[in-house]
Amino acid sequence: MMLLANREYSITGDSMRIVFVQAGDFKEAVERFDAGNDETYSNQRSSVERVAELVSEHAQVIVICTRTASYDTILSNGVRAIGLDEHAPNGNQTLADLIKLLNPTHLIIRAPRTELIKLGVSIGSKVLPIFADSFNQPSIRERFRLRRLVRTLNDPRIEIVSNHNLNASRSLCSIGVNPSKVIPYDYARAYTPDQFAPKKTPQTPSQIRIIYVGVVSHAKGIFDVLDALPLINNKGIKATLTIVGDHQQTLDQRIDSLGLNNNVQLLGRQTNAQVIALMREHDAVIVPSRPTYPEGLPHTIFEALATRTPLIASDHPMFTPVLEDEQSCVMFKAGDPASIADATHRLLNTPGLYKSISSNTPTVWKKLMMPFAWHDIINLWLAGSSSDIEKLHTGSIQSLTTK
Repeated sequence: MMLLANREYSITGDSMRIVFVQAGDFKEAVERFDAGNDETYSNQRSSVERVAELVSEHAQVIVICTRTASYDTILSNGVRAIGLDEHAPNGNQTLADLIKLLNPTHLIIRAPRTELIKLGVSIGSKVLPIFADSFNQPSIRERFRLRRLVRTLNDPRIEIVSNHNLNASRSLCSIGVNPSKVIPYDYARAYTPDQFAPKKTPQTPSQIRIIYVGVVSHAKGIFDVLDALPLINNKGIKATLTIVGDHQQTLDQRIDSLGLNNNVQLLGRQTNAQVIALMREHDAVIVPSRPTYPEGLPHTIFEALATRTPLIASDHPMFTPVLEDEQSCVMFKAGDPASIADATHRLLNTPGLYKSISSNTPTVWKKLMMPFAWHDIINLWLAGSSSDIEKLHTGSIQSLTTK
């Protein structure tokens, strides 16, 4: 790939070279915001702004994006963005060579990439692995990969490991990562339940407007929801479904085969503000993920709680410890359209249930909030004093378990 001409890779003195490695296209997001457009998912703008805040005369900040076309540019906020297609020929080697060339003092890796974490440690970088992944029900092949990851994360040169929210962090400990160094994080949320009034039970229990927001895939469960719509209708409930996410031909084919063209609306991608407005307009938000999908705790759950729109949620192992059936949601067996239909019927026909779930959202919200936001963990880790690291450890899984 072509890099910026005459660009100095080393910074002298006490300056820091902070390098992020992530999948998302940082350049595209910054340029979209510069053009006055909105974020495409929750907390995207604040995440971009927090990274830009790290730029100073004493710190160069570089974001490597691994699933984009090749580019190397200085953005309006002072961050240097480098794009590469890791899936191109020799893409993995190009990424490793690039990290060595940049020689970061601080390397922040936003995916469970053992080889990159080990690389950072080997070249003397201070490494922060910070994920948004769960580690449940691994296959035999996956267990071998995870053993290597665990050994790497437990290396004493890795001071802390962070993962999104409590249950995903617990799953990291369940595979063997030291719970004293695993720190759950969350994001500073732009929308909260305090901003919205609780919803009332729909006046017509024979109709429901459901919205799905997310990736269109079998593992995410959206095809199970489509299969459930005729079953919901058979229970005397006219159900309509709005799908927010990338359009796929397989989705059209399933909708056609089930005769659901008048029941399903495909909106494609929407801005986060539009998603919030849509959730307020709908009667329920459905999160149908199957256990095979490596959920942390999806933004969609937080957005549903923030808008006080009752959740219809699967029993994914990341959801069951934090969501309680008929208290914070109505829950169904993942991958089971009949169970989805039963849960929908319960939501509308159990006296007081819809209203109580909507009213309970502030309590559920409070339980889901973590001691540290994403940017807090990064800032304290970068500061790096013994008191800063000690403060982070007060939010570790081990500390939270003993409180």
